Amino acid sequence: VVDPDGRPIAGVIIKPWGLNTSYFWPENLLGKPIESTTDKNGLTSLEYPLLFADEVQCKSIDCVVAHPEYIRAVARIPVSETDNHKITLKKGVRFCLKGIEEDGSPIKERFAAIMSGETPPEFWKFGNDGSIETKGAELGGHQVILVQPMPDNKTRFSEALLFHFNDKDQEEGVVVDDVELLPGIRVFGSLPEHIKRPIKNGVLMACQKPLPVKDAAQLNLRLLTWNDWTTVSEDGAFELISMPRSGRIQLIALCDGWVSPGERISTKGQTFTISDEDLKVELEMQPTMDAIINVKDESGNPIKDAQVAFWPNQMWEDRGSNILGARSKSIDVARIQIEAQGGDIAGTLNFEAYSGKTDELGRIHIRNLPSRSAQEFSVSQKGFTNLTKSIDPPSPSNAEDEKELSERPTSRISVTLKKSDDAP
Repeated sequence: VVDPDGRPIAGVIIKPWGLNTSYFWPENLLGKPIESTTDKNGLTSLEYPLLFADEVQCKSIDCVVAHPEYIRAVARIPVSETDNHKITLKKGVRFCLKGIEEDGSPIKERFAAIMSGETPPEFWKFGNDGSIETKGAELGGHQVILVQPMPDNKTRFSEALLFHFNDKDQEEGVVVDDVELLPGIRVFGSLPEHIKRPIKNGVLMACQKPLPVKDAAQLNLRLLTWNDWTTVSEDGAFELISMPRSGRIQLIALCDGWVSPGERISTKGQTFTISDEDLKVELEMQPTMDAIINVKDESGNPIKDAQVAFWPNQMWEDRGSNILGARSKSIDVARIQIEAQGGDIAGTLNFEAYSGKTDELGRIHIRNLPSRSAQEFSVSQKGFTNLTKSIDPPSPSNAEDEKELSERPTSRISVTLKKSDDAP
């Protein structure tokens, strides 16, 4: 790892997180990826599996490359036992903010800075004068917000700030004084009354943009987002105790039998405006469906342990999509900063909710898929050719099926896997 002038950089942390451009490291098979740190010559080595997923040869490793004084990078490193791979890091901007109480005095207890872009949370340093700074801020447009977790969970936030760092800032640094922190606002409400109580397995996910900017992509501006989630009680009530005091908040809810509105496989939920006071929301919900997949071979025999996977998405405005029900808390990023150590952000990817393996009868039952449209799924098993199909929402004539399976609309489909050409 070198700087733009080709000088080696010591102390660079390289953390693998994906293989063969898959954006995925199978920890259940390989264990957690091993971090490494460059020496005084800017050199380090990485361990990788020769094969993964049974027979797949490892050809490249995706890594996060980070140093406190440089801009964090993502590198795709081709596997080679003979040639070194060179990574060049760009020098960052020194960026310092000073938090104050309502009376103007410096904040004494630690707080965090949540910023758009590629600044690792553990590389922010807190000063005794109520300041927090990083030396690795990127050039270009950014948003930042100061965050202070509190014992009563009433998190304090600053207003969202907008900056555009240029070459001069890279030379001189940027210092911002007198940034006040105030308790966040409460977002609360209930699922619609027509949904039968008790509510089961209810969850509410939130993605807030404290400082929305129209045409941010055209302006090459990275927007700051704040994520949170909470459970929905059996009586349908939910509460996000403390959220930033401005902007737009997108809410997606999910429970047994119901899901927020959307289009086809994408659930979008609803978006509300926040204006510096507690917000009560009324949510709309749509029914879900169950799917029963029967997998057999060309002779009609059931195939056990075939992997079946659906991928209903939740679509976040200006942020892309992930699997319905995936969730995380931005407050975890703040705590990593405050504790002054690295760590993984805890969250739920939710893949397991819509995937699994068939039983002895070649059957699998997947619950709570959006019923607004057909849902695609894949089926795979070693020795067979992979298959992708879709299943339609159930028709009203399926009344007996619905009664059999917890009175939930249910669709059934049988699929046949063919032996692959290279199967024994």
